[in-house]
Amino acid sequence: MTYPDQPRHAQPQYPAQQYPPQQYSPQQYSPQPHQQFAPPSPAPLAPPAPPPTLLLGWGLGLLAGVSGIAGGALLISGARTTAVETTTGIEAGLGGTLPATSQLLRPLIDDATHTLQVRGVIGIVVSVLVALVALTARHGARGARIGFAVTALVLLGAEAIVLRDVAPGSAKVLDAAAVLLVLVAVVALFLPPTTRYAAARRTR
Repeated sequence: MTYPDQPRHAQPQYPAQQYPPQQYSPQQYSPQPHQQFAPPSPAPLAPPAPPPTLLLGWGLGLLAGVSGIAGGALLISGARTTAVETTTGIEAGLGGTLPATSQLLRPLIDDATHTLQVRGVIGIVVSVLVALVALTARHGARGARIGFAVTALVLLGAEAIVLRDVAPGSAKVLDAAAVLLVLVAVVALFLPPTTRYAAARRTR
């Protein structure tokens, strides 16, 4: 209870505390968008394994090229001997007895030798091309497989000329092997497993 004649106690006065002004950036008060959590991406699929038909195709194509190169080399090295034997055999069959060194037979032997050597060079060039294209087809690309089929046709034409004409026996054996190998290689490169593998690689 208070009385009017009693003085009231004065409230103590404290100096106001000064605070330094603070700088606030608008970004502190800007609303933050909700963080979006993307679902984890699936792990990349492993590339499919090459089918056996693809491995067989380009492998046999490479062997066909090697066989054709060896056959062409044997044809070049044995061209002179084959030309002499063939020319003298034809001359003897006609009743002649001229030796191979005769001036009459020499032009014929030289022409036959040149022809066989040219065929050998062509066979080597085409065989090298077949081997190189076979290596490019090892991944099953459509363009490489088509290119191999085209070069295989060229090889077949070159080897057919050698096989149906005179040539050393060893060269004919290797050329015949090249023909068989390249035919099997073309078939293997266009079998369904190979085409499915190539399609699967294109979709990646």
